[in-house]
Amino acid sequence: MKVAIVEDKGFDNYQELKKILDSLKITSLISGQSSLAKQYASDNNLPNEPSDDITKNADLIICFWNGNQEIQSLIDKADDAGKNILVIKT
Repeated sequence: MKVAIVEDKGFDNYQELKKILDSLKITSLISGQSSLAKQYASDNNLPNEPSDDITKNADLIICFWNGNQEIQSLIDKADDAGKNILVIKT
């Protein structure tokens, strides 16, 4: 499964991200600008795919969100596209 990670600026809880991702059968990560996702991909020998449109390329989108409007827009776009979304409020 291709999993995309989106995080608000300031989210730095690698252990929380790791706990969630460890429970999934991931074939590759789409990290965008997420340094924690890039670290997880490296730590677990997973392909890290860059993507300009994660709503198109991901099977699951995980958002670590504190209410930022930009991420809300992405959540709305993914929802409209029928994507699986997991929102973790931070």
